[in-house]
Amino acid sequence: MISRWLASSIIHRFAAAAGAIALLMGVLASGASYLVVRTQVWSSITDRLEGVAELTARRAELIFEHILADATALAQNPIVANALVDSRGRESYLKPLINSYRTRTADTITVGLYDFAGHPYVVDGPNHPVAKDDPAVLSAVAGRAAARIDGDFLIIALPVIFPATRQPEGALVARASLAPVLARAVTGTTTSGMGIELSVPGRAQAAQAATQMIVETPLSLASPLAELDLSVIVRVDEEVAMRPLVALTRAYVAIGLVTTLTVFLLAIVIGRRLAGPLVELSRTARAVAIDGRVEHSITVVGQDEVADLALALREMLSRIEASHRELETRVDDRTEALRAKELEHTLQASRLSAILENVIDGIISIDRSGIMLSVNPAAERLFGWTAHEMIGRNVNMLMPEPHHSNHDSYLARYLNTGQSAVIGAGRQLAGLRRDRSLFPMELAVSLIRSEIPVFVGVIRDITDRVASERAMAAAKEAAEEANQRKSEFLATMTHEIRTPMNGVLGMLNILLDGELTPGQRRNATVANRSAQSLLALINDILDYSKVEAGHLTLDIDDFDLADLITEAVEIVEASARDKGILVEAVIAPDVPRWLKGDRSRLLQVLLNLMSNAVKFTERGRVKLSLALEGRHIRFEIVDTGIGIAASDQALLFTRFTQVQASYTRKYGGTGLGLAISKRLIETMGGAIGVVSELGKGSTFWFSLDLDEGVEQQRKRTRTDEWRLTGRVLLAEDSETNQLVATTMLERIGLVVDCVGDGRAALDAARRGGYDLVLMDVAMPEMDGLAATRAIRALPGPVSSVPIIAMTAFAMTGDDEKCLAAGMDDFVTKPFEPANLFGKIASWLGSRCPIGTPAAAMLDDAAIARMEADTDPATTRRIAGKVSGEIAMRAGRLGDAARAGDVATVTHEAHTLKSLAATFGAEGLRTLAAEMERQGREGGEGIVEGAPALLDAATRTVAALNERFEL
Repeated sequence: MISRWLASSIIHRFAAAAGAIALLMGVLASGASYLVVRTQVWSSITDRLEGVAELTARRAELIFEHILADATALAQNPIVANALVDSRGRESYLKPLINSYRTRTADTITVGLYDFAGHPYVVDGPNHPVAKDDPAVLSAVAGRAAARIDGDFLIIALPVIFPATRQPEGALVARASLAPVLARAVTGTTTSGMGIELSVPGRAQAAQAATQMIVETPLSLASPLAELDLSVIVRVDEEVAMRPLVALTRAYVAIGLVTTLTVFLLAIVIGRRLAGPLVELSRTARAVAIDGRVEHSITVVGQDEVADLALALREMLSRIEASHRELETRVDDRTEALRAKELEHTLQASRLSAILENVIDGIISIDRSGIMLSVNPAAERLFGWTAHEMIGRNVNMLMPEPHHSNHDSYLARYLNTGQSAVIGAGRQLAGLRRDRSLFPMELAVSLIRSEIPVFVGVIRDITDRVASERAMAAAKEAAEEANQRKSEFLATMTHEIRTPMNGVLGMLNILLDGELTPGQRRNATVANRSAQSLLALINDILDYSKVEAGHLTLDIDDFDLADLITEAVEIVEASARDKGILVEAVIAPDVPRWLKGDRSRLLQVLLNLMSNAVKFTERGRVKLSLALEGRHIRFEIVDTGIGIAASDQALLFTRFTQVQASYTRKYGGTGLGLAISKRLIETMGGAIGVVSELGKGSTFWFSLDLDEGVEQQRKRTRTDEWRLTGRVLLAEDSETNQLVATTMLERIGLVVDCVGDGRAALDAARRGGYDLVLMDVAMPEMDGLAATRAIRALPGPVSSVPIIAMTAFAMTGDDEKCLAAGMDDFVTKPFEPANLFGKIASWLGSRCPIGTPAAAMLDDAAIARMEADTDPATTRRIAGKVSGEIAMRAGRLGDAARAGDVATVTHEAHTLKSLAATFGAEGLRTLAAEMERQGREGGEGIVEGAPALLDAATRTVAALNERFEL
């Protein structure tokens, strides 16, 4: 009933809410007031009890102190002491004394006197209640004051001291009733229901009920009363104390009930006044909702917010009526448009269905949960399921693991974050057919955005494409394996050929450097040229392999084009001269002399083309011409030879191919030269070709885009100018190569020890004493790489000896293998003596290299630059000053090194480094730089390194004096 009453009207709810709030506020206020008042009353009562207990305790202390003081004074009185020994005078003087004492304390105390044996002399009444064997009496007779509680009485026993002997002769016992003491101590103002008592040890106390408020205050008394632990207890019943508070609470409750009733009645009146118009509006709105008519009238009363609401509702109903009429008109128009649109959509759906039925790719659409909505016939054929079996099921039925289990989470992540690896991009993965077989497919998914997102996937079977890619990968792997085997074969083959070639060329060089008859020299020269041709053939094969594998690297540097052309002409001119052919070169004036590129590879191409021109020309000439065409330089080699038929020209730049077999028999060759030249030119970014006519000669050309270089000064040193000192260990298993290398090295001043395998090299290096090791790579017992690693693992300085690989392996990566094993440099067999000597000299730089002073110690290019910047006379004067300063500073450095003066050594080495660079004294500059580094790092090694630097300085001074005739 109450709920129906509340739901029937907003006025009822308003009144109920107001009454509930008033009741709640009244209860809260009453409760809070009760708690506050109760706390205050309780605190006041507690303070009152504590005050009464404290005052009573202090008054009781004064009374007990008076009793003790009177008893003490009586016990110490000489008359009392004499009474114990003077029985005749006892009656005459003791009785008046006791009577006077009783007069002051008759209401509280009785007194008894005891002799030293404990026999009483009762002077205060006929029978004293304290027995002679009482503990207090015994303690006092022994000389110690004592007190105890006996029922409701306080007993104080004090010793009586005889003045003549100062010894106790008896005891004075005072017996006091506690009730009169407490009655005198209690204050006159106490609360109703309050009780006050003494807490006496050993006496039963009244039960302390939980409803009582109790305060206990201990008494502070002098000895012997202090040992009694007396306290004053004040207690009051809680019900009696809280009676005023209970009455006040009842008054508060009554006031609260009256207030709640008043508020409830006022709420009903005010609610009817305020909510009446709202109720009217509610009834009108309900009527409009029920019958759908908006013609109902709304009465507006007043000018407050409710009136504004009534006006707004009336206006809204008017607009709804107008909108209703307009909406009916629009609905009719829209219905006609939808009919036309539906017809158009039907036609489009028919066309789309025809397309989906005939497309070769599978098309599947799914909703946001992965449920398939549509499937075209191509998808049915791909997966082996019918559309009826697929539609309505999750698309993950077409996927193997892990996509089968994770597909729904893929969709959820995309819908939540927009991140996907498939949406809007193609992806290759596996599809699962009805027979559980897998096939590779390419999937592209797009999203059709609408109220309900739809994902459309296009699936293409790529089984054939994947099979083709696998076949191509297998073919590529097989080709790479074949290429690797070819490279290994070439490496082995070239190593086996280069090893004896090194011995052949080395011995021929040694033979040609000796004294020979003209016939012997001619024969040795022919043999040397044949060996060089064979070496060139081997190099051609290696170069072609490197180019074919993409491992060929270019050494880009500045070079003199005129010097390059001169060298090429000089090389081919010897064979041309024997055939009576003229070789000439013409360089256009606008072609730069200094260019930037790979000089050695360009020379190799020129020699290939010019050698071929000489080879296939019987008479006439071979002409090399250079011209500038835009940014490119065009090289042309024109000959008057046999020419080449147009049908054969396409074969010219193919490896191991010549245009006719008869040419091979007559002119020789492998057909590799032009193939290598083509690859080299293309690697350098150029083009190469031929223009020829059979019987009328040929023109081979190539074009390169070479940047202009910077002019450089080249220093050429003949092999017979090398003079080096030091002890070298040669590890070489070929006795021929041992003989060749030993002969060459000993001619330039080196001491050489030979071993035949890597293990012997390790044993020799362990013994020490070598400045450098020349290590062959392929040796029995232990190869050069393993021996090098073992040497680097040795303890002490022997582990850092420079090691140069001297090997016939020349394939790409062989040098990296040597350096990775711990070798410092790499020389390929058969080696050029000057190249080998230069490598040795660079690593013996800090181990006193020597040579012909002017040739080995100074740089002609540096001297030429100085002469160009100044003049020869000025350069000579500068050389004199530099020579003198080098000698002076070298002397200072030697003295400082011997004295251990690191700072001076560092400074002088720095200056010597700059002086040496003035005329290109590289040996001195290197040693000085090393000495400076050692000085800056603490000076370790400066004493040992000083002799080599001083020797280099002496030879540099000698070189300057010789060169400039100082």
